[in-house]
Amino acid sequence: MALVFGACCAHAASLSEVRFDALGGGPRSLTALKGKPAVLVFWRSDCAPCLIELRGLAGLQAAAAPAPLVTVALEGPASAAQALRKMDVSPERAWLSRTDARLTLLAFGPAPPRLPLSVALDSRGAVCARHVGLLGTDRVRQWVKQCR
Repeated sequence: MALVFGACCAHAASLSEVRFDALGGGPRSLTALKGKPAVLVFWRSDCAPCLIELRGLAGLQAAAAPAPLVTVALEGPASAAQALRKMDVSPERAWLSRTDARLTLLAFGPAPPRLPLSVALDSRGAVCARHVGLLGTDRVRQWVKQCR
């Protein structure tokens, strides 16, 4: 069951307006991912399906290789870091959205904004595929081939 956010704002952020930080600090940008496909997995620690997906992160990362797979927390750094530690997930590929969670989700997917949301970016940085719900390794492999 996907987590659905409440009614949203009149203006959804565009991809260029969404801002990110690395979990350890410092800005991150979608432009850093250009040049090859990438997979973004959006999550929150209060989203049970998101946590299930994060527990399978190693398999998803292996399926995405050589494309980067980045998790994007839609909450504060302390709660995101705590959730990752509890699941023994390395924060190396963890980003935080600095943009409002609803606006971030709307920039990457259709309304209503729901979690878990996974998005494939093509080599130009454009969204080429979306999936709401638990993401499987077969879909990730397909995206990496499809979104070159």
